[in-house]
Amino acid sequence: MAVVIDVIAGTVETLSERPVLAEWAPSSDAIYYFELGGTFHPRPLGDFYIRRLEAADPVKLMGKEYRDSSRLMMKDTRWSMSLSPDGSMLAIGGYSSGFQNGYIYLYNLEQGATVDLEHPFRKFEDAPGLLVELDWAPDAKSLAAVLIVRGLAISVLDINSGAWKTLVTIPAKEPGATFVEYYAFGVVNNLLSWAR
Repeated sequence: MAVVIDVIAGTVETLSERPVLAEWAPSSDAIYYFELGGTFHPRPLGDFYIRRLEAADPVKLMGKEYRDSSRLMMKDTRWSMSLSPDGSMLAIGGYSSGFQNGYIYLYNLEQGATVDLEHPFRKFEDAPGLLVELDWAPDAKSLAAVLIVRGLAISVLDINSGAWKTLVTIPAKEPGATFVEYYAFGVVNNLLSWAR
């Protein structure tokens, strides 16, 4: 279950009865979220919604009909999402078991428009590791990512050039321990944030 807690009014409101992958709109007046399918982690992405705080119900921006044949429906996939600082672009990143690299797909978000996840306006399918978390830079020219690469790495993707730059690598304590160490804290989202 996902809830929104108003710390000033002291109220709790249910966002979804299902687990979600969520991100606040930069204006703080809405939440974008995917309902997650399945029963085990990692879960495939479900329907995509926007829930404005003043509205009684969420608005579905993308449903099952838009993603049946997409890589976004792979079951053994770990996902992350991030909205650009102005709320005009959505970045969805992740990795699937059996793949050597992570990927990032970028989508334009138009006010109230349906999002067609089959047709991102940019694809980056060569992340230098398995992508588990991402966050837009304040100027929206790059994305920072946490990657699994014989440990964990924090790398930055330049959106214009497509070039990756690794800032720091945290080596695994023991050979082969990377996934165990990551999954010890990897079920928590928002491991990464740019200085604002």
